[in-house]
Amino acid sequence: MKLRREAYLRPLTVLLAFAGVGVALYYLTCDDACRYLSGSVFRVDLKYWGIGYMGGVLVLGLFRRTLWNSLLLSFGVGGEVFLVGFQVVHRVFCPYCLTFAAIVLLLFALHVRPGKKAALLLFAMAGLLTFLLAFSGSATPVYAAGPAHVPTFGKGPVNVRLYTDYACEPCQMLETRAAPLLDALVRKDKIRLTFIDTPIHTETKLYVKYYLYVLRESQTLASAFRIRTLLVEAAQKRVRDPTKLEAFLVARGVSVRPVDVTPTLEVFLGYLSKDRIQFTPTCVVESRAGKKTYTGVNDILAALKRIR
Repeated sequence: MKLRREAYLRPLTVLLAFAGVGVALYYLTCDDACRYLSGSVFRVDLKYWGIGYMGGVLVLGLFRRTLWNSLLLSFGVGGEVFLVGFQVVHRVFCPYCLTFAAIVLLLFALHVRPGKKAALLLFAMAGLLTFLLAFSGSATPVYAAGPAHVPTFGKGPVNVRLYTDYACEPCQMLETRAAPLLDALVRKDKIRLTFIDTPIHTETKLYVKYYLYVLRESQTLASAFRIRTLLVEAAQKRVRDPTKLEAFLVARGVSVRPVDVTPTLEVFLGYLSKDRIQFTPTCVVESRAGKKTYTGVNDILAALKRIR
């Protein structure tokens, strides 16, 4: 029985470890949507920890270091207990994270040995304690407080809320491809369009203020498209200092007059919570038929075309 177990343990360990690395790499390079559920341990993003962790499991599996692998996996189980609990508490779930956790648990089940319960429990507690002390994460984008209206375009019966992040590449692609369609829907009074900037990346917390500054001066959809295009360009150039950003905009003929936008940001926050936004880009379409949520460039474009 032991020989039979050893015969399949090594290939299964290698296969599952490769799957774990693949999940982490896909999450790292996914170009369809960005999730604001994020976290780090000792200031290193969890995605990189995941790749390194599964790399360690792979190496130990290849060299048949079963005991060491069981201890490493026990540590990982403790960490996953914390991470899954974090998602449950915030009621925001990441499919990549949950898949990774399932792989860790399956690997752990394969490596459990009788008579090692005390050591396994000790390492699991160590993993849980490490995450309790060193984890830093966010499940909700945060702006500020105060009531106000959010700039909207069009007078149609269908409310369209478009959630994007200036530094999100899929969002940049979406806004470029959707601009003519959105313009037509607004001009024909098919929709009421609201852009809601989602602060996944640090830049967006700064850029959204300048977006609102400009719209106070010229409240047209053409102005919204222009300033958003320029802010995407600034994000691509990694302009993160307020003074440099203002100079960047002024050099391109944009008039900037700072005003208090705290009330509007609170409305953004309310929509983010109400619509339970987890990805960018996301589009919420609200009509008499109800509310539907679409994520990813292709799904959003298809939804907008159906309105047309």
